[in-house]
Amino acid sequence: MWWRNVLWDLFGRGANSRIEALIAAGYLLGLPVLIWTYLDLRRLHRPRWVGSGNRDQWQLGAAVTYLAFGWPVVLIAVGWRTSRTRAAVVGECARVSSRPTIST
Repeated sequence: MWWRNVLWDLFGRGANSRIEALIAAGYLLGLPVLIWTYLDLRRLHRPRWVGSGNRDQWQLGAAVTYLAFGWPVVLIAVGWRTSRTRAAVVGECARVSSRPTIST
């Protein structure tokens, strides 16, 4: 089977291959987390961030931690998801979108 050869190449050659496999898995599993975090940050419009921080800093932090072998981006994503900043910006977006509009 071809997958046995792939597994043997990744895990069967010794410690160096295990480290390489761990790094490859970090990049592979961290990519969807990076994309989700980036899209969640982009969903919140920039004017809603006044007084709550800087969206670009969160995006840069996610990109830099992904480049550091992929795994640390999970920490940034969890930190973003549970942060007070996100709660404040999402609350502001909900408050603004629920305002009545003037129609003519």
